[in-house]
Amino acid sequence: MAKKTKTEKTGASQEQLMLGYLCIKDLETLPEMVEVLDRFGFSGPDIAKICNAAEGSIRNARLGVKPKKRTKDAKGSNQSNPE
Repeated sequence: MAKKTKTEKTGASQEQLMLGYLCIKDLETLPEMVEVLDRFGFSGPDIAKICNAAEGSIRNARLGVKPKKRTKDAKGSNQSNPE
């Protein structure tokens, strides 16, 4: 039985990491990269490795890409005034 490499122990195989690199090659900002790699199901440590960033930076970038909640004013703007 072949010995597992460090990458295989943490999750993604070498092929998966290469696909991750290819997915983000044209993106410029870390939040964009994290958003794309999240959609493909990469873990935090794998995203950090692909983006060449610290895991803390990945956590911060994930917080920045969460969808914004709509405000109460935005929901009611399409309703006509009852007066």
